[in-house]
Amino acid sequence: GIGGYGVMANSWGFDNTGVLPGHLSAWTKILVGWITPVVLSTPGNYSLKQAETSAEVYKIDSGFPSGEYVLIENRQPVLFDAGLPHGGLAIWHVDEGKSSNQDEGHPRQSGWPANDRHYKVALLQADGKYDLES
Repeated sequence: GIGGYGVMANSWGFDNTGVLPGHLSAWTKILVGWITPVVLSTPGNYSLKQAETSAEVYKIDSGFPSGEYVLIENRQPVLFDAGLPHGGLAIWHVDEGKSSNQDEGHPRQSGWPANDRHYKVALLQADGKYDLES
């Protein structure tokens, strides 16, 4: 899941007023043709401008099964994202082989991750709690 980190999942925003809906996710911006991600294929030091004012997203597909990759964007609490609880890098796991975002997957499930259950688009959580998955 993506929780309030994408307007398509929570148009009310983190404060639930609808005044500051979350920004579009990196995946959504690519889907609608607003941005083209920069594919990172070599190790190195990279920097990202914040997503609200810059059309920069990195994509890493090396080491993933075909159609699976991560997108990286820099989300900061400004403009429509002003309601974000914290700023930082948002790392999105995407599996284009999934037909929808209905296949919930998390460590509390029997056989996970070998059961191949996960959302089509999910925000990876730095705390490892999987709160957005349920």
